[in-house]
Amino acid sequence: MSETETNSTDFLLSPGESNVYGDRFYVSILAPYLKAQMMCSSTRFVYKVPNTLLGLIPIGTNENTMPMSGIAAVSTSSKFRIGRALIALALVWFGLSLFSKNAFSAFIILLLGIVYAVTSFPMALSVQNHAGGTTSLEVTILDRAKLERFRQELQNRVFADKEQVRHDEAQNLRMQQTMLQQMQLQQMQMQNQQAQQNSQTPQPLQDE
Repeated sequence: MSETETNSTDFLLSPGESNVYGDRFYVSILAPYLKAQMMCSSTRFVYKVPNTLLGLIPIGTNENTMPMSGIAAVSTSSKFRIGRALIALALVWFGLSLFSKNAFSAFIILLLGIVYAVTSFPMALSVQNHAGGTTSLEVTILDRAKLERFRQELQNRVFADKEQVRHDEAQNLRMQQTMLQQMQLQQMQMQNQQAQQNSQTPQPLQDE
């Protein structure tokens, strides 16, 4: 699959960095102003993802950079957050019980419960390094298609980097073999020259 070069993130590019793809993702429907940023290029994968408590309260940012050569595998998966699901159930139950007294307030609470129910099933991008460690970055299920696209773009660059590494290793091996053959040839030539010099050197006469 061909790689795309587009970037909507704030990350600054390093000198010589090319083949860039980056996108922004919602980390919570309840906090649409909080967006994750992920970018991959020919040399690295970099991300900045806000952390939230119960999908609403911001509690810091998860930010890191990984060299492309250090990534072993990339995948996406869906998660289930039981805490948010329980909050959603409680809000729906409370909203339904409040309907007979205050329909407007009940509707607002029910709507909030539905939103919490949606946030109970986030999508996650998992990036595994060669040591087996995994970095998991979560976004809302509404950005599932965008996350799948980013996974494919990142995976393409990981495979391209591995192919380049294999190519470089093969080139180095061929160069080493060529140098070894040249050294062996020079050694054989020196041995032949030494043998010729020895055969041409006159032998001393022995007294009878």
